[in-house]
Amino acid sequence: MKKLICIILLAIGHIQVFCQDNIGKVVPDSWISRALKNENQLDLIQEFNKLFPAQNIEFPSSQQPYLNITKINLDDDEDSEYVLFLGTDYSRTTFYIIDNDYKIIFQEYLWLHNEYPELLIFNSNDQHKTLSYKYLYSRGSGQWLFTRKFIRVYDGKALLVLEIVNDSNNTFNEVGINGRIKLERIEESNGTFYVDYSYNLYPHESVLQNLGINIQDYSLIQKSRENFIYKFHNDTKKFSLYGILKDSPKEKYFFNPSNDSMFLKAFSEELEQIELNGTITDKKVIQYLKNKGN
Repeated sequence: MKKLICIILLAIGHIQVFCQDNIGKVVPDSWISRALKNENQLDLIQEFNKLFPAQNIEFPSSQQPYLNITKINLDDDEDSEYVLFLGTDYSRTTFYIIDNDYKIIFQEYLWLHNEYPELLIFNSNDQHKTLSYKYLYSRGSGQWLFTRKFIRVYDGKALLVLEIVNDSNNTFNEVGINGRIKLERIEESNGTFYVDYSYNLYPHESVLQNLGINIQDYSLIQKSRENFIYKFHNDTKKFSLYGILKDSPKEKYFFNPSNDSMFLKAFSEELEQIELNGTITDKKVIQYLKNKGN
């Protein structure tokens, strides 16, 4: 019996089940052709749902249907693949990669909380292209974190080759550091990604009050641009940090922005300089963070 991997989401009044059991199934070429011609989206979505019923599709939908398909050659053969976002709500779609033989080779449910899907396509130093799409990594009270996932296709298989933070906002860490981390630029050249981040990191207002500090819009560390370089490795089929930031703990901290121990490690050099040249307030905040970890 084929094993199904399902994600069950409980919501008020109903249960939704999203199953990842469509890998290897064939999408009719007639459906692909009609989708490329941008025929009636709702009809196409309903038809797709009948063929592949284990999807995040609800009828009737109070939202606008969303279907976006791109024909593009992703690998080293002569035939094109298809990249598809499909759903009855633009912020809750399923992302598919369909191979040149019309088989589904990748599928991921995307809940983006009122955001539209985003697709970037990068050339590379070989015939393979890299796809990147936005993903809601985590969300909770006072925080959200979007990432960008990067996919490349090899021999009919879609591989996750990189995931980086796209945009993060954290305000719920009442005993430590909060702030915004944002991807400002990403470019690809000869199998290498050049990424610029900005960040504005500051203690929660509760921390400032407890330390007797009354300063509006206080930031401990702020930077408008910091460059990260990711290089592709053919042996592992992965991108990884390259150059002076190869072993940088900042990447790990960006995925865990409420972890103050990671913050202290990630920005140890900057904090050392602030302790030498910063204000009394800066030094007081840093000492508090260090003592909190002991």
